Amino acid sequence: MKVFHIGKYYAPFEGGIENFLAALLKCGADKGVQHFVMAHDHMLWRKSSMEELPETRLLRSATLARLLFAPISPLFCFQLCAHIKTFKPDVVHVHMPNLSAFWLLLPGPWRDCPIVIHWHADIVPSKKNILLSLAYFVYRVFEKKILARAQAIIATSTPYLQTSKPLQPWQSKCLVIPLGLPKADPTEIRKTFWRHENTFKVLCVGRLTYYKGQAFLIQTLASLPDVELIMVGTGKYKARYQAMLDNNSLNGRVRLFGHATKAEIDALLTTCDCLCLPSIERTEAFGLALLEAMQHGKPCICTNIKGSGMSWVVENGTTGLVVNSEDSASLQQAIASLAGNLQLAREMGMLGKKRFYDVFDIEKVTNKILALYNHLSNGKPSADILHDN
Repeated sequence: MKVFHIGKYYAPFEGGIENFLAALLKCGADKGVQHFVMAHDHMLWRKSSMEELPETRLLRSATLARLLFAPISPLFCFQLCAHIKTFKPDVVHVHMPNLSAFWLLLPGPWRDCPIVIHWHADIVPSKKNILLSLAYFVYRVFEKKILARAQAIIATSTPYLQTSKPLQPWQSKCLVIPLGLPKADPTEIRKTFWRHENTFKVLCVGRLTYYKGQAFLIQTLASLPDVELIMVGTGKYKARYQAMLDNNSLNGRVRLFGHATKAEIDALLTTCDCLCLPSIERTEAFGLALLEAMQHGKPCICTNIKGSGMSWVVENGTTGLVVNSEDSASLQQAIASLAGNLQLAREMGMLGKKRFYDVFDIEKVTNKILALYNHLSNGKPSADILHDN
């Protein structure tokens, strides 16, 4: 089986889609799948480069600029055509949103190749970015065409599939396969990052931006004197959040950690008491950080956003707690309930770990995707996909 992936970026760029794609390729390679990945270089003005990785051949197409978060790579179309022609894939797997996927609408060597679209997230128009909302009116014309062209569409959760407006006309060729991660390696903790011993330790992992909702989490800490919080991530809201810590005298119990390596995140997950993902918009489509916490046996607190997969990943009252979005009082109550009942927190964490291995282990996820590849490469019609899965 030969699969050609089209991604936005690839590791070492850190993002939920990129982390999942790397895990999928490594697991697929172990099962004999040959992969080729085309992605944009996450650094500007570097030459296009080819890399031979254990899990895939990787072409990073030169990126000259970014427009509304979209990388602009003028050579992408020509490179895509050349490498699909020589690689001769059985399936083309497109990870969206991705502006460069629209090149597949042109005539090319991919004409007779089945196309799978992995629908990681809708583009959600935002009141905070009017230009992005206007640009989407143009983007969605091509979005509809590429969805029509695809033989199969993968959604990452049932709630997201049910509420995604772009996917509604294509339900007959949509199926749900959740994101997944590999089993966590045993973590050797060389350093503790927490400042206090006798506190309830809450970890938050995510880019520092408005839709992640960290502002509401920071607000809760003023009323929780026995709780310590570490926020891992970088972003343009760092100065704003630091000002909140200064104004509320929280620097002793809340720390903006900044960028963290995988080893550091694993160490933090091993030593925290729970993970909190307080996102406030459906832009948070799934929440891969929740899986990282679950595989370490930690309970999760997330928000209830209509259509987001977070409240599907976390089973409220079983593997964690789901609270109202944009509601510091609900967050405070949830954290306090776990901090006041450590036994309950540990039990939720263990149930979350079981759910991870039952549902989100990358090997199980990969097997489902490979079954879909085989289905399509054998020429079965898209209408059969839901029936067979």
